[in-house]
Amino acid sequence: MNGSPLALWLGVAALLAAAVVAITIAIAWPRMQARLMQVAPARRARLSTAMCLAPLAAGVALVLACLLPSLYAALWPALDHCTHHADEHLHLCLAHPPTAALGLAGALVGAGALALVLLRGAPGLVRLLRAQGLLARLHDASSAGPGDVRSVDTDAAFSFAGGALRPTIFLSRGLQARLSAPELAAVLAHERAHVRRRDVLRRHVARLGALLHGPGTARALLSALELACEQACDEEAAAALGDRVQVAQAIVAVARLAPRPPPALAATTAGFTAEALTQRVTALLATPTPELAASRWHLLAAAALVLLAPALHHATETVLSLLARP
Repeated sequence: MNGSPLALWLGVAALLAAAVVAITIAIAWPRMQARLMQVAPARRARLSTAMCLAPLAAGVALVLACLLPSLYAALWPALDHCTHHADEHLHLCLAHPPTAALGLAGALVGAGALALVLLRGAPGLVRLLRAQGLLARLHDASSAGPGDVRSVDTDAAFSFAGGALRPTIFLSRGLQARLSAPELAAVLAHERAHVRRRDVLRRHVARLGALLHGPGTARALLSALELACEQACDEEAAAALGDRVQVAQAIVAVARLAPRPPPALAATTAGFTAEALTQRVTALLATPTPELAASRWHLLAAAALVLLAPALHHATETVLSLLARP
């Protein structure tokens, strides 16, 4: 074969796009963080998730942008981009696949980046698989509790929503015995908010996207997402109970017990814990930040991708030509 497959070149292009976006977020994060904290928790959780996924989304978007001109040309031959370049020009096209081979430097960079992502992701995958197995055993060992809750017969104090696709609320007998009825109502309202918002699945997806960020940026983004999810659930619990102080009191009461899900389950749970105690209680006792109306930025992004596809296609070909073997 004379050249590298189209999929290989598109993979390199996606990695380059992801790297550019990851570096940009890493540089901008110190300034973005302060502004992000001024946003309502539910919206902040969506923005934090989007930033975790931004490198991955940029790579996918660039691949689509590179392939769209092939579709345009199939529908209207006069728009065939490849006919305007010499044969030796690198073509990211389904009709005219690339004939240039990937240079050694490009191959090493691509292979190294892929290996790094796999090495970083492997421990998390192992923890997740173990946690899923333990969660299944805990479900079998628990009994039906009040409403949609599974009651766990143990003196340990904990409550959490477990499971990514079919989240379930687990509540220990120890926590039930130590909390008052209003406090327990706040805990359950908070956990039901985690279930409704699918926060466990959200965190799994965010962790996957964060693998393409630098370790420090990934930790900061995931920490911001964790706080936003907890505060969003606090807000939903306060709205459901009609009493923000009741939820704040429950957080303080739970903080005294310092409950946590079993460590082996941490990879697949979202629980009512004492994390960020001061920030959560302060937010509940302050005037809530209004939630803005949903924006249509994703529609604008899709329209921009369609319109700018030829320019992105050409620019990507030009950059990748530098990685082609002489």
